[in-house]
Amino acid sequence: PLVVRTALGDDMTAKLTAFFTALPAKDKACFEGVEGGDFTGYVPVKPDFYNVIVEARKAAIGG
Repeated sequence: PLVVRTALGDDMTAKLTAFFTALPAKDKACFEGVEGGDFTGYVPVKPDFYNVIVEARKAAIGG
């Protein structure tokens, strides 16, 4: 996943999100170079999307 530090603020987060979600349509070659393969694009998600992964990892390491 691509992440944006909260310290960058809402404006920069919005700009980066817009840039990366538009990249496959604006410059497919660049997008494929960044991703190293044939992918279709990015999907913005909220941090809680990863809660199940975090909890599974904690369970695996005893945390």
